[in-house]
Amino acid sequence: MIKPINLSDAGLDIAGRPLSEEAQRSNEAQFRRLTEAMPHIVWMMLPDGRHIYFNQQWSAYTGLALEESLGHNAARLIHPDDSLRAAQLWEKASGSGEVYEIECRLRRADGVYRWMLGRALPLCDSSGQRTQWLGTYTDIDDLKQATGLLEQDHAMIRIAGRVARLGGWTIDLPDRTLTWSDENCLIHDVAPGYKPTLEEGIGFFLPEHRATVIAYVEACAQQGIPYEFELPKVTATGRRIWVSSTGEAVRDAAGQIVRIQGAFQDITLRRSEQAQLRLLETAVSRLNDIVIITDAAPSDEPGPRIVFVNDAFERYTGYGRDDAIGNNPRLLLGPKSPGRELDRIRAAMKKWQPVRSEIVSYTKTGKELWLEIDIAPIADESGRYTHWVAVGRDITERRRQQEEILCLNCELEQRVQLRTAQLKSAMTELEAFSYSVAHDLRSPLNTIDGFSALLQKALPLDAGERAQHYLARIRNAVRRMDELTDGLLSLAHLSRTSLTWSAVDMTAEATTVVQQCMEKDTARVVQVTVEPDLLVRADPSLLRLVLENLIANAWKFTSKKPCAEILVGRETGADHQPVYFVRDNGAGFDMAYADKLFGTFQRLHSPEEFSGSGIGLATVKRIISRHGGQIWASSAVDQGSTFYFTLGSDQASAEPGASRQD
Repeated sequence: MIKPINLSDAGLDIAGRPLSEEAQRSNEAQFRRLTEAMPHIVWMMLPDGRHIYFNQQWSAYTGLALEESLGHNAARLIHPDDSLRAAQLWEKASGSGEVYEIECRLRRADGVYRWMLGRALPLCDSSGQRTQWLGTYTDIDDLKQATGLLEQDHAMIRIAGRVARLGGWTIDLPDRTLTWSDENCLIHDVAPGYKPTLEEGIGFFLPEHRATVIAYVEACAQQGIPYEFELPKVTATGRRIWVSSTGEAVRDAAGQIVRIQGAFQDITLRRSEQAQLRLLETAVSRLNDIVIITDAAPSDEPGPRIVFVNDAFERYTGYGRDDAIGNNPRLLLGPKSPGRELDRIRAAMKKWQPVRSEIVSYTKTGKELWLEIDIAPIADESGRYTHWVAVGRDITERRRQQEEILCLNCELEQRVQLRTAQLKSAMTELEAFSYSVAHDLRSPLNTIDGFSALLQKALPLDAGERAQHYLARIRNAVRRMDELTDGLLSLAHLSRTSLTWSAVDMTAEATTVVQQCMEKDTARVVQVTVEPDLLVRADPSLLRLVLENLIANAWKFTSKKPCAEILVGRETGADHQPVYFVRDNGAGFDMAYADKLFGTFQRLHSPEEFSGSGIGLATVKRIISRHGGQIWASSAVDQGSTFYFTLGSDQASAEPGASRQD
């Protein structure tokens, strides 16, 4: 505690004799000159809170004349947010006689508040009674602002370190004391503030790498050679990680190395992603289809650049990777490449839409190569498009056969029978070719699925959820591609199958389909109503396929409804013909996209929401069309859907037992 000043000493000389009035006035004048020369605000106050003295710095700061300030309390100029704390501290100091000290904001003449350091000492008379307070205000606003910015910078550095998994370290020489930052401690699974020895720090590296790390540290400590390396580590909890380590020497004014400093960055995720990328690249390279990936530059000059091609690209085109990487896909075009089709592709790409096309390309030797190409944009996690991927299938042989068929159809009439036989032969070959394509597609897909399953089993327990997630996505994509192949073959089969007309009890067929859905999904409770006496004329097997697709869709898209409802019934159309429908109260869809509903591979919901191949409704439409009927839908998002269909113009005469071949 600072001892209060005794005012009784102010009127005495060194020997303790009373000073004359003239000497006292001289001392007071010297005190005033001293306080006026000070850069601080100096004030004196009576115990009751009335100020009896301010130096000129007070008026210069507050803009108040001394007459306005003397006899009043200066607390009215303290910022409202600081006034309560100031009053509490003043009450404590007044009661104890201790030094009063506070950091608060004081209003300036222009109305601006600045941070001030306020201090006050009690003055006592010869009896020890407090008679006055002597105080100062010192402007510390610039210091406070700088301190705040420094704390903000430190906070941002800490946040950046956590986000980047980056931690710092130092080794002080010559005693080789190792210090870790808090983020570095977290990387190594130890509590913040942990201080390992240098030997302990190096011990986190694997035994076979410790000699290498020691060599780097010694070369930096003795010769000032900076270093950077990537090595695995085992943390304090036994977790295996990868780190990127950098180190450099710090010298004093004399050029002597006094410290090594550097950083560790946890790059485990990056290494895992790189491994997954290498795996995917290897898998894609083994596909029999051509795969080309370009950047997302506009299709205009100079256009997107190729960043990846697989082995099939080199086999089919004759161009090597060095020829393709950095080049434009236009290197595959030639004199017969269709300009109108290329314009259609460019138009779709400008809208960031996937597009499918058949175009003639050229190998490096100038040979024509017909490709069926699927082009799709690729977006990053933020939704920004970054690349295009094109998958091309060699259809040169199929195109040759198609052109041959067209030529045959243009021959003279007397050769129609001969040409018809040749056409049937060509169609048979084409069908065999289609099945061959499906088989060739399944073979690499099965290979990918098999090796992905083996890799999933071989992954260590600490491989992380991201690796498991990537493998699961690969296997799901393979299964989806297999389903798509089956759907396409089934769709193609419908075009060749003849219809067998007969009377069909659609009520019984629909009831059977509903029962199958319930048996497959016993956990769900769905209210299903099938109108009785729905007798129609149709092909029984194909009508059953229509009901399976429509009811299965209703079952699927009501899966997220707590009270799901499905209705199968009949209405009378505008032409007085029966219109059949399957209605549900499920997810529904936006009618703005209804034109895409019955197209092959068209989906109005993402695979993550509802599974499916995108072929079922295309199959239904083809069956209904072959019956001479129509199909359409009515829906709204989250308000369910209704699919209507007709089965030709003779439904009113449907009778059991009647049958014919179309």
